[in-house]
Amino acid sequence: MTSPSSSPDPNSATTQRADLAEPVDRSSVPDNTPPAGQYCPLARGLELVGDRWSLVILREMALGRHRYGQFSEVAEAIPTNILASRLRKLSDHGLIRKVLYQERPRRYEYHFTSRGAALLPVMQALAQWGSDQLPECYRPPERFFGLCPDDLLRSVPK
Repeated sequence: MTSPSSSPDPNSATTQRADLAEPVDRSSVPDNTPPAGQYCPLARGLELVGDRWSLVILREMALGRHRYGQFSEVAEAIPTNILASRLRKLSDHGLIRKVLYQERPRRYEYHFTSRGAALLPVMQALAQWGSDQLPECYRPPERFFGLCPDDLLRSVPK
């Protein structure tokens, strides 16, 4: 494949990428998107949930844990500062939502949104791959593999 003779203008509405057959239309990209190179949905998805802890939290939510104290008890021993940070990040990006369950002191449960529940097949595929390809790993419970995104939304309080 030949590369463009001049450098593309990252501010133009359409930019030709050398590795793509068609131009990438950036006219609908909001101003607050990451720098050029981060328009790839895989890169953006990994930016959001690509760290170890976010997926562990989402896995535990899928398996029925919803409270901060329950997340802090998982085998991976999530440090509390990281747990608080990841819960906030997942909530800020609309993958989970906080639901008040106690007034004094104020305590919250965390539940999937439809956007977060849509990640379940990705998590299941990654867990299956790890189970098949990394023999030192334990296999997640069969009920994890039997879940579907709608199951994760049934437990969400109104």
